[in-house]
Amino acid sequence: MATGSVLTKEKSRKGTPDIFIPTEEGYIMCEVTTQENRLEKRLKHDIDHCMSQKGIPLEKILKIVLICNSKIRSELYQTIRQYKNVVTPMIRMDIIDVDDLATRIYKNYHSIIRELGITIDTNQIFEPAKFVHQYDRSRFAISLTNRFYNRDAELALALQGLEDHVKIEVKNFTHGELQQILSSPEFDISEPFIDRIYGISKGNPRLAIMCVRAGIEQGATALQNASSIYEKYFSGMLENIGGLLQNQELLKVAGIVSLMRTINLNDADQIDEIHECFGLSSTSLK
Repeated sequence: MATGSVLTKEKSRKGTPDIFIPTEEGYIMCEVTTQENRLEKRLKHDIDHCMSQKGIPLEKILKIVLICNSKIRSELYQTIRQYKNVVTPMIRMDIIDVDDLATRIYKNYHSIIRELGITIDTNQIFEPAKFVHQYDRSRFAISLTNRFYNRDAELALALQGLEDHVKIEVKNFTHGELQQILSSPEFDISEPFIDRIYGISKGNPRLAIMCVRAGIEQGATALQNASSIYEKYFSGMLENIGGLLQNQELLKVAGIVSLMRTINLNDADQIDEIHECFGLSSTSLK
């Protein structure tokens, strides 16, 4: 709660901590400063500020958090910590300087950085909600917003595996498990078609949903075998890139990139080797 802020101002109100956070055990007191000169004096003042306020009993204060937009050198950090221990040895304290704040935002709050228009990655890593949104935008993706069925045991094992670094094997669904999904209101598939879908997918949930889509879009005649399902499902993609498949040079480049991941165009030896093996010039690789 930002009780120390002044409405329409970027400064705090005298005699009140800038922010206090209530928890079940007590309160966390936060002080924020933009002061650069005499920073040591300011941080010590902020500690005194938290201890002298009258609104919250001192025994209820769990931690003091000092936040500043300057860099805190190790000598100053130690000085402020020693001062806090003299004033109030039982209360914990965190000091967050500009580097620490940037690191915390980078690690935990990518959406804030993107709102500021700062590029921090190659857009391959997203926060969970953003990842689902981006993934579901593709017409070839199996939606991640479907209800979660029959994986409670595997989910528990996966969470445990993250701690123990154990590989978890996820098996295909049984006929009964797949029937529970396809007969749900979300899909509402009748039993004869469920049997046919299970026969094609062998319990593979991704392939089963692809069968559902094919059946909805093209009718029951589309449910023949797995290869025909894949062919119909990805036919739109093949139509979009059909012209590219005729470009032999582009296919070579795609194959090289898929294997080597990156190509250093400034590495003359690497470019010469690619040219010798595939007949591609550096211009083709750009």
